[in-house]
Amino acid sequence: GKKLANFFAFDKKDRAGVVADALDIDADGIVELLVAQQTGGANKIKIFTADGVFKKELTMSDGFADNAVIVAK
Repeated sequence: GKKLANFFAFDKKDRAGVVADALDIDADGIVELLVAQQTGGANKIKIFTADGVFKKELTMSDGFADNAVIVAK
């Protein structure tokens, strides 16, 4: 595989880890990257283009999650 981008999705000082997935979430034929912090991330998911350009941030506040979000297809 070819390296497309190298960037920090969250604060570079945070070493809690992330979970990520790549999929076309808006059905435009272009894959986006979804990234969530494993712990301590205030239930946030960040969406980036395949080359690392920030698109959107979502905050999960359903009352069930406790500072952890799982990103899965």
